[in-house]
Amino acid sequence: VYVYDPYKKVRDISVNQVKNLNELFKKCDVVSIHAHVTNETSKMINSNVLKNTKSDLILINTARGEIVNEKDIVKFLKNNADAKYITDVLTNETEKKNNIINKYYNTKKGSSQIIITPHIGGMTKEAQEIAYNRSVQLLYNEFNKLKL
Repeated sequence: VYVYDPYKKVRDISVNQVKNLNELFKKCDVVSIHAHVTNETSKMINSNVLKNTKSDLILINTARGEIVNEKDIVKFLKNNADAKYITDVLTNETEKKNNIINKYYNTKKGSSQIIITPHIGGMTKEAQEIAYNRSVQLLYNEFNKLKL
């Protein structure tokens, strides 16, 4: 297991921390993205990173669509028939018809290389409980402000 995190030191001896994304992509058969979108992480997975990876890479993105350069992902997939992109997120998800990942997915080759799930990666029981409890708390707070 390899991990790249420029802000945290991994202390688990069973996990190998690498110094940069290029090193991570060179070593791994499967890469799973877990990052927030910032100016620094926007399109951080791009052709510069993908040129160093294995041709049968499985890339999993349940973070945000904006973290990957989707044009570069499609180009990588077209050039690497054994590669896969599994995603729960797309850039501009509301404009799904115009999204390059979705367009490539709808081709014969793309349909075998891409899996798209309906943005439910974060919908664990625990996440739902947190969201529901927060909603109830906000409603409760607003009702308490009313003078009935």
